[in-house]
Amino acid sequence: MTKAREDIDANAGLDTRQYALRIPNREIMGIFRKSVRNWFTEKSFMDDRQELFSALWNADENKLTTLLSDLLFDTISYFDYQESFYHAFITGLVSNAGYVVESNYENGLGRSDLVIKDRKNRRAIVIEAKAAESKGMMQRECLDALRQIEKRQYAEKVERSGFKTVIRQGMAFWKKRCLVKI
Repeated sequence: MTKAREDIDANAGLDTRQYALRIPNREIMGIFRKSVRNWFTEKSFMDDRQELFSALWNADENKLTTLLSDLLFDTISYFDYQESFYHAFITGLVSNAGYVVESNYENGLGRSDLVIKDRKNRRAIVIEAKAAESKGMMQRECLDALRQIEKRQYAEKVERSGFKTVIRQGMAFWKKRCLVKI
C-alpha cells in the first residue's frame, strides 16, 4: 500500500521520486520475511559455491581438499561416514548451479559416481568417491578412484559427446576429512 506524500512524516527524508510503502498485515509480513530470507540464503549459498566451482574447474586439488574438508567439518555428523553419504554430499554441493549433474549414470564400462557438465564451455568433471578405512588410507583410495575412472573408461563417453576438457577427480573421505587427487 502506498501513502500519499503529504501523509508521510516530514522527517522521513523522502525526495519527490520516493514513496513509502507499508506492509498491510502480519500475514503479508510473514510472506515478505520468508521470501527475503530465502533470497538471501540462496544468494549466499551461490556465492559460497563460487570458490568451490573455481577450484573444481581449475583442477586445484589442494583448494578442493581444504574447502571440502572444511564443509564436512562444519556440517556432518560423526554418524555420516558411509560412501553413499559422501556421494550425496558432493552431489548436493554441485546441484542447481547451472550445470548438468549426473549421479550414478552409465558411462563407459560401468557407473561413474558423478559427472558435472558445463555445456556452455564444453568441459566436464568425472568424480569417483571412496570412503577410506583410516586417514592413512586416503591417498591410496584417491589413486584407486582415479584408476577406476581410467579402467572403466568413464571419461571416454563424455569426451565422445563433445566435451573438449574432461577432468578426472578421485576423492577419498575419512570421517570429516576429504582428499582430492587429479
